[in-house]
Amino acid sequence: MKNYLLLFAFCGFLFTSLNAQQDYQLSQGFFEGEPYLAINPTNPQNIVVAWMRITPTDRMIRTKATFNGGQSWNAAVDVPKIYSQAADPTLAFDNSGILFLCYINHSGGSPDTGGVYSVKSTDGGLSWSNLIEAININADGPHQPVDRPWLVCDRSSGPYQGILYLTTKNVSGTPSPYRPYFLKSTDGAQTWSNWRYVDSTGWLSAVPSAMAVPSVDANGVFHGIYVSYLATQNALPQYIMASSTNAGSSFQYSQVLSSLPSSSNDSAKLAWQMIADPSDANHLALLFPMGTNGDLDIFMTETTNSGASWSPKLRINDDAISNGKLQDLVWASFDNDGDLVVCWRDRRNGAATGYAQSSEIMAAVRWKDSSNFESNFVISDQLVPYNNILAEAGNDFLSQQMMNDTLYIAWGDTRTGFLNIWFDKIALINGSTNGLINLASEEIPFVQVFPNPSSNIVNIELGEEKLLDIKVYNAESKLMLTVLESQFSISELPDGIYFVVVQTENKTSVNRMIKK
Repeated sequence: MKNYLLLFAFCGFLFTSLNAQQDYQLSQGFFEGEPYLAINPTNPQNIVVAWMRITPTDRMIRTKATFNGGQSWNAAVDVPKIYSQAADPTLAFDNSGILFLCYINHSGGSPDTGGVYSVKSTDGGLSWSNLIEAININADGPHQPVDRPWLVCDRSSGPYQGILYLTTKNVSGTPSPYRPYFLKSTDGAQTWSNWRYVDSTGWLSAVPSAMAVPSVDANGVFHGIYVSYLATQNALPQYIMASSTNAGSSFQYSQVLSSLPSSSNDSAKLAWQMIADPSDANHLALLFPMGTNGDLDIFMTETTNSGASWSPKLRINDDAISNGKLQDLVWASFDNDGDLVVCWRDRRNGAATGYAQSSEIMAAVRWKDSSNFESNFVISDQLVPYNNILAEAGNDFLSQQMMNDTLYIAWGDTRTGFLNIWFDKIALINGSTNGLINLASEEIPFVQVFPNPSSNIVNIELGEEKLLDIKVYNAESKLMLTVLESQFSISELPDGIYFVVVQTENKTSVNRMIKK
């Protein structure tokens, strides 16, 4: 079940570096994407990243934890599952340091079975409990309300402290009506409430695969922002905020934006994010890509009165306006004292315009005592060439959190030829980083596959590693060849895309894609 972030497609909407640095590679696999990062409030040195890992035979959720602020990481842990297909992890710590993880787990069959499940960790992400079903794939008939689960925890000091909130959306391709879903757990994810719709009469969503992006403010009020495109409510697409002061028993509604300029690129990741300022319960911000200037830019609107009014849209990326350089994949967070950092994927240094260009991860900071953002800066350590896998919906992702003026960030990029997860930690005051290296347990050896494309002979060039074997899989993950030599023929295989998995004698697997 893919994480379809192109939520507006059907209706037409929808960094110069501070210091030279090297990014941590958290993952190495056949396909690893959709990372989500969380920091333990009782021990900020405890950081956990979850992501989706796809192999030729399986799809799982995998996590890694660090207890020294990202200097070193524990071995990867596979999260329990019932069915073969798992995706879309989302993490949340409570005030006591218990970590919760929600994700999709389903069979992928016809009929499909499964749903959204939760697990928890009491040891900072080193191990996980048995899974609990939060919502079943058949809970709302054929509408399959189990895509893009999004988990938040009330970490205020209010009466609902500790409650977990979960929003989901319809699976792409299911029949209308399209509604965002809401449920909660009041007992630490041992049980989940019956689901309900986030939207309501007069405030309906009606957008395929609509999601309500959740947040909880400093007073413990739940907010969820979703998109509506229904002519009887508004002539133009709009963002609507549903708020609840009683832990979701009822919602109050307000309009955030009344018009959303369109994007002409269906591959761009157009998901939005709402965040709450821990230092000011009235302060909320909405971040989103928008095509106002003819290409996608990163914008923000904010409220300082709990949504009664919202500021004019502010463009955050500071490259030339209307230059055709597309920005997307936005994520933002507030520090505990109200500092704000926004990150996104940026193509300003690519050779040409449009989506399919080399990109970097960039950011901008606004300090709590300022009304303006500082100049944009680069997070990633290299300009990554475009890879066709990035045209697939949801197959790259970005997650970050700011704490004590330090940015912790995880993202997916394809510098290795496959989608892998990378991590960086940057002190935003002076730009210093960890002086990062690849994790030793998952360090990728040099492997080159050539020629690519090929119609006959394929050569594998290794560095200092010794070859154990090579397996070739087709796009449906079926094993097509097993060879023991670094030169082999694919002349008997049909034309198409294949995945070459090189196993070395030190038990390291390296994956590359070739085309015949």
